[in-house]
Amino acid sequence: FIPAAQEWIVKLNLRRCDPAQSAQILAALKLVGLVGGLGSRSRKGWGSMTLSKLDGADWRCPSDGATWSSTVESLFQSPLPKDASLTAFTQDARWNAGPIQTSAAGAQKWVGENYQKLVKNTMPKPDRAQFGLPRKFGGGAKPQMERRASPLFLHVHDCGNGNALPTAL
Repeated sequence: FIPAAQEWIVKLNLRRCDPAQSAQILAALKLVGLVGGLGSRSRKGWGSMTLSKLDGADWRCPSDGATWSSTVESLFQSPLPKDASLTAFTQDARWNAGPIQTSAAGAQKWVGENYQKLVKNTMPKPDRAQFGLPRKFGGGAKPQMERRASPLFLHVHDCGNGNALPTAL
């Protein structure tokens, strides 16, 4: 258990990397700071991490939804693949941010309630496999037995000053 708002300082030595390798590592680190988390429920927003500072690289932590979205988009400059068999960013990838909340708990609640509405009220049951498998269905329907994690990443992004941004990718 790591208390909320605890800061970690991580130092990476990229001197042995060529410029292309360093760029890939920095892009991955930035993406973890925008949509990543730690723990078994991190795809659903629990354990969200925010990269607040990155010395030696071009980085400004987004403080609103528009900046968060454009920062995510800037990390995908090369052509993305059409599809992938594993969780990966493809041409169909989409991301969005909700309204800024006054606390991380408020952002988690907002994104959780909206996710639940989407899954339960909007999607026909056969189409819910896109949210991960197996899924438990009420009544006589049986879930598929294939196991697959949801490709949807929910994230609570720390905007500073106690504000938090609910996001989805």
